Amino acid sequence: MKILGNIIWWIFGGLESAIGYFTGSLAVAVTIIGIPFALQTFKIGLYCLWPFGSTIRQSEDSNGCITVPLNILWFIFGGLWSCLMHLFFGILLCITIIGIPFGTRHFKMAGLALFPFGKEVVFDVYVIVSPVHLADIVPLRVQPQTAAPTPRICTWIRPVAWLPGFRLRNPSRRRLSACTPR
Repeated sequence: MKILGNIIWWIFGGLESAIGYFTGSLAVAVTIIGIPFALQTFKIGLYCLWPFGSTIRQSEDSNGCITVPLNILWFIFGGLWSCLMHLFFGILLCITIIGIPFGTRHFKMAGLALFPFGKEVVFDVYVIVSPVHLADIVPLRVQPQTAAPTPRICTWIRPVAWLPGFRLRNPSRRRLSACTPR
């Protein structure tokens, strides 16, 4: 259901919003001083790409006292307008019953867009075991444990990029596996 929600999100404006955040991130990253702000706009852009199946939470390893002044600068120079835009679209989508899940994602993005420093986006990791069947998409964190050893077809995954502010739901940085019985 999360994949279907994300596809509908992409079609009706999520992809354009993410591209806008990525473009803004590149524009801000051109200046050396704007790199911390570019990372935050990139974080919001990634959340715009995959809002269903990801959560926003306080970062465990925040940068201490520097997050407060950076959040104040962010609020003054664009965070307020970005937050108001997401609030407007969230209210507009919540008018209809069908748009309520999408409106709640805009409200979450409004909170992230208001003060992004010190927060992180946590993504669910999905593995497609069989590219033929869509029903074979399984979340890694809900793998059933079997008592008897059975022959399994395993797919090993190593997360490629670890960006600051982004985490996968698997707390260890070891190999992730998605195995299905034969």
